[in-house]
Amino acid sequence: MWKLKRYKEAIDSYQQAIKLNSNYYRAHNGLGNAYKDLGQYKQALDPYKEAIRLNPNLPAAYNGLGNALDKLAKHEEAIDNYQQAIKLDPNYYHAHNGLGNALDNLGQHEKALEAYKEAIRLNPNLCDPYNGLGNVLFKLEKYEEAIDNYQQAIKLDPSYYHAHNGLGDVFQNLERYEEAFKAYEEAVKINPDLPYTHCGLGNAFHRLERTHEALASYSKAVEIKPDYCNAHNGLGNIEYKLRNYETAAAHYEKAIALHPECPNPWRGKADAIWSFQGIDQAITFCEKSILELQQKGEAFKE
Repeated sequence: MWKLKRYKEAIDSYQQAIKLNSNYYRAHNGLGNAYKDLGQYKQALDPYKEAIRLNPNLPAAYNGLGNALDKLAKHEEAIDNYQQAIKLDPNYYHAHNGLGNALDNLGQHEKALEAYKEAIRLNPNLCDPYNGLGNVLFKLEKYEEAIDNYQQAIKLDPSYYHAHNGLGDVFQNLERYEEAFKAYEEAVKINPDLPYTHCGLGNAFHRLERTHEALASYSKAVEIKPDYCNAHNGLGNIEYKLRNYETAAAHYEKAIALHPECPNPWRGKADAIWSFQGIDQAITFCEKSILELQQKGEAFKE
């Protein structure tokens, strides 16, 4: 059931197996996998831990626990579990890939590169570490190398939307907007439910002066994820360009409420207020904003 991606049925089956034999560590590990693949990461922890208690030499359980912990932003604990899986089986390429993810999430990019490269050495047909390498190389501003790795991931699995999205991000950064648009468009075709891809598509459309298509893409991103700051800021930019200043100000305000530390929507809202209320109101807004940001800064220090 789990391999067929019928996860809820798999959970029932694993629980029944555990009921019949509570020491059946493979069922506990499978239960953890099913919860993890459903995105229920907290529920996955106990089954993995029980599998490890019953069989402390099971690398798959440590790897699964690492995956769940990494998704829960417990990256240090995730690293410990990936390393234990690798200690038990140095050729376990999934654990090397997971280790790369956790190290990347901690900002340890050079170490992440080593982990991904080891995963590729062990299994050059695994698309995940190429995508991971692309992500890290993008952050290190090694854009051409990032492109090569994203393209290799896509070559191995043309439906791997994460790599198409990453490719779009690199092209966007290189101001190759037509290529960015094509990469994002491909990602959206494969998985239309990713808000950040619709937002990236909106950014590309905006740069290509395809204003109404940008508006539609940002709107779709907000529809999927209403609390998406970047998409609201993008909507503000487009509405401002269309001279819908009050609507633009409302989107900037939403972006500010979501992430007050980001300067772009503050500046955007000031411009919008200036355009439909005049310079005096814009100055008043800026003065209030500066005071508010100073107060927030003091609160953060405390």
